[in-house]
Amino acid sequence: FRLAKRTTYLNACLLQRYFVEIRRRALRTLNKSMKGSLPLEYVARMLSLPGAAEAKEFIEYFSLATKDGTHFLPGKAAPSVWSPCGPDMAASR
Repeated sequence: FRLAKRTTYLNACLLQRYFVEIRRRALRTLNKSMKGSLPLEYVARMLSLPGAAEAKEFIEYFSLATKDGTHFLPGKAAPSVWSPCGPDMAASR
């Protein structure tokens, strides 16, 4: 994400295509490795999202839990959640 901030506009546009996949993999890693809750602001910084609201939306898209809209609660997720196509596409297969 730091690279995208320092690169040309055209290169940043090309990199944008991969951000969702990179964020999905990072969230999966956080979900597997962390115990206890994480502040959404921290998750937003880790995933290079604009703020806690976007982090909450991204986390909930993958059917993971948040607490009081302020913390991410790592936990078990269905394998289809981590499908490269995302939970929506995996459910339709």
